[in-house]
Amino acid sequence: MRRLYDATTRMPWLVFSVLFGFISLGFNNCSEPFRAKSLGSSAPSSMQVLGLKTVSDLKFYTRLTKGEYRYVTRDLLDGMSAGTISDMDNVINGFTENLYDGSYKNHTLVNTYPNIEKDQFEFARKLAGYFVSSNLFKRLCPAAGSCADSLLQNLLPRMWKKSLSTQEQANLKNFYNSYTTADRDFYFLFRVFASPFFHYKIFNANEGDPLKRSFKIGNLLSYYITGSYPDDELQNDIEAGKLVDEQVIRDHVERLLQASPVRFAEMFVLQWLKVSTLMSSTTKYKNVFVSDIMLEPALIFAQLMGDGDYISSLMELKYNVVNPGLAGLYGISGITSGWSRGQGTKTLFGTAFMSYLTADHDTDNPNPIRRGSYVVNYLLCKDIQFPTSAIQEKVDEVVNNAPMDLSPPARMAYFRGFPACASCHDQFDHHGLALEEIGVFGATRTKYYTGHDVVATGRVEGIQFNNSLEFVGKLARSEAFNTCFASQVYNYITSSPYTQGFNAIEKSDVKPAIAGKSIRQVVAEMVVRGLGGL
Repeated sequence: MRRLYDATTRMPWLVFSVLFGFISLGFNNCSEPFRAKSLGSSAPSSMQVLGLKTVSDLKFYTRLTKGEYRYVTRDLLDGMSAGTISDMDNVINGFTENLYDGSYKNHTLVNTYPNIEKDQFEFARKLAGYFVSSNLFKRLCPAAGSCADSLLQNLLPRMWKKSLSTQEQANLKNFYNSYTTADRDFYFLFRVFASPFFHYKIFNANEGDPLKRSFKIGNLLSYYITGSYPDDELQNDIEAGKLVDEQVIRDHVERLLQASPVRFAEMFVLQWLKVSTLMSSTTKYKNVFVSDIMLEPALIFAQLMGDGDYISSLMELKYNVVNPGLAGLYGISGITSGWSRGQGTKTLFGTAFMSYLTADHDTDNPNPIRRGSYVVNYLLCKDIQFPTSAIQEKVDEVVNNAPMDLSPPARMAYFRGFPACASCHDQFDHHGLALEEIGVFGATRTKYYTGHDVVATGRVEGIQFNNSLEFVGKLARSEAFNTCFASQVYNYITSSPYTQGFNAIEKSDVKPAIAGKSIRQVVAEMVVRGLGGL
């Protein structure tokens, strides 16, 4: 039943209170949150030995993210008109996103905001109205009004993050039959899509029942990689209790990564690079939508993963992935629609993505402080220690008194001469200065805005380089960058603190398991470990 048309059935608002009573009853009496432990044995996994939690250890009470709502909607309404999808997207866009403060938002606590129930009811009403005319519904229900058994057996197990007892199924079937033949499909689906078990992932930690462990791991695996409910193959193994076996999990992880590389990339990469919130921006940079600019690294990542390539190629680019707007910025010809590969910037640091984040927009001068701190914080997973507010006055004094005719390297060296500034600048200045030959949109820089020559040679944390592109290549292939990437996949699965996963993996025997591996192999390894294996 993988993953549909056009028609909105409007529902009188007066029935909300009636349906909410049924839904609340289902929430209170139709389930017990599921618990999960390890995959099969009581022995701790290698990650638990390192002091890191796995999915098996975690209690979940999280709402679907906006991205997951969109993916689920598209899977249910596959093949339907763009207007239908846009209508559903407008409802989803009105949701308040999960709280998001430095961790991956698929793990953040539910943000209960005013009118959250009303928003979810409106979503459920519209989705039910469209779904009863969808291709998928027609396959599930060839004869409208007589579909209770099919919906209970084939739809509900995918939509609700719970399994149903025989009595609960009987109660729901009675609910279905309580409406007229013309109305019962809509109202039943409305209840399904309005239920907390549709909107929330509700699982407890340390479940001893293998079937419930399988249910938890299988559902979370599907949402982590595809952003949506399990497909047929995964659902069959969930129901058979097989998602407690490490090899079964690994097989599904690798299969779904191959089937849905763009989905995984959009959910993971945009959060890893800390730009997911910009995907909702409607502003433009150089006449290109910021959301398109932010999407490019994720699409490059997806292409690389599909090619069996390595994470180094995300930094040391073999190609860009562009639409007509981005192609124009990079001087790539022949791109008239959609997204395509094109040779443009040679490195991630020359993309519009990095230009937007780290260059001064008025002058197009890259800012080495912004660029260096971005590298250290997000690509090397180091926790930058910024000065406290207590010494900010001293920092401001140093900045205000700095000579105006200094080149950027000399100006940064001047700041490092003061202890109040050095405590911060020593952490990332040299990384930013090593990239100074790379201008916005991949242009080569030979002069600073001050007229001084750009010189990018030296040694930064063991990397000896004679130019910026050489530095990028060596940084891209460094153990530190590869370990940071692997640790962030793990953090995405388990919501470990940002640097904790990196610090633990760097000191462990996990590194040999990811050394020399492709993106897909590293992702699969860390997802399996995060789910509780190994």
